[in-house]
Amino acid sequence: VVKYLIVPKDVEIPAGLYKDMIVLELPVEKTYVASEHALKLLDEQLDAAESIKAVGMEQKDCQIENIAKAMEDKKISFDGAFDDLDYKALVKDEIDFAILPSEFLPGNAKDEEDTDAADETADTKAEDQKDDKDDKTTDEKADEDKTPEELLKEENERLSDTAERLATLTIPMLVDRSADEKTDLAKAEWLKVYGVIFGCEDQANELFQKMVKAEENK
Repeated sequence: VVKYLIVPKDVEIPAGLYKDMIVLELPVEKTYVASEHALKLLDEQLDAAESIKAVGMEQKDCQIENIAKAMEDKKISFDGAFDDLDYKALVKDEIDFAILPSEFLPGNAKDEEDTDAADETADTKAEDQKDDKDDKTTDEKADEDKTPEELLKEENERLSDTAERLATLTIPMLVDRSADEKTDLAKAEWLKVYGVIFGCEDQANELFQKMVKAEENK
């Protein structure tokens, strides 16, 4: 369980509090977002894209039109993927908040791969595995030889290292888990989280209540 404390900037924070929780000072103005689900919420539903300074995917891989256009116009930059952050770029872009995807959590990427694989037919899966085998890098092939325990240990080390580096740079981070929610309303509740963080709480609550009513009327 991770605790967060949201406070206005320039408010004096009691000594030692940073050890017990992640302190997020508002307003956040230059956010790094590596979660596609969070990007969609911020851009398409909360109109908070102006607070996004960097993302975790290259322009050619970005499926969100407004974000891709902003990258083309050099308003938003690519500061490394969530598992290969460019810390120098984060500092250069003066990032003050980072949103990472749920794949960042140990074991979560494996769970999502298993879910996707279960939806494939046997023939399609066999064909994909053949193609994937041809395309895999040396590192990816080496990972296949590791036990689940070894992979989990590496993922835990990555989590600890990333969290420590971001803390050193005084960049609070949040792991977006909206994609892991089981229902549409549970996913929509993340609107309220981002509403508080990005200063559009009323708008977020209004959108959520509309979704609640729509669900009740089904």
